[in-house]
Amino acid sequence: MELSKNAKTLLMLLGVVVLVAAVYIIPQQLQALEPQVCTVNGECQHELFANELIRYMPLVLLLGIVIGAASYYFISERQPRTIAFRKEIAYSLLDSDERKVFAKIVESKGKVLQTELSRLEGIGKVKAHRIVERMEKKGIVEKEGFGKTNMIRLTRDLMGLFSP
Repeated sequence: MELSKNAKTLLMLLGVVVLVAAVYIIPQQLQALEPQVCTVNGECQHELFANELIRYMPLVLLLGIVIGAASYYFISERQPRTIAFRKEIAYSLLDSDERKVFAKIVESKGKVLQTELSRLEGIGKVKAHRIVERMEKKGIVEKEGFGKTNMIRLTRDLMGLFSP
């Protein structure tokens, strides 16, 4: 269930109000429960009270962790993990010629002949070869012989990221 930003904000404010109220109310309640007599039947009542408080400390810590996790959930923004988002990130890491080649490879479902890359605007045979070599060193593409040309493929890892 995805909540709107307004709903998240209201829930976050509610959590803060509950936390602030708990910080002010709990000590007053504990002070009211504190024993007035020091010893009863030879047992120190203050020590028993302190032991009870210590026993409930893990619950208080757990409550703090839950409130912190809920706050993180409500404050954090989730990034879309779409193919377009992944392409945008990949493109930002490449220079302009590498972007053209990468876009052509992705457009061709992950594999393309090197001769097709050399037909891209502003990219000739030599430039295509150099770009493919750079991208191969970066681990973006793999090259295998295919007749008088090469078949250029995205690596398996990238294929997994860019296949729908």
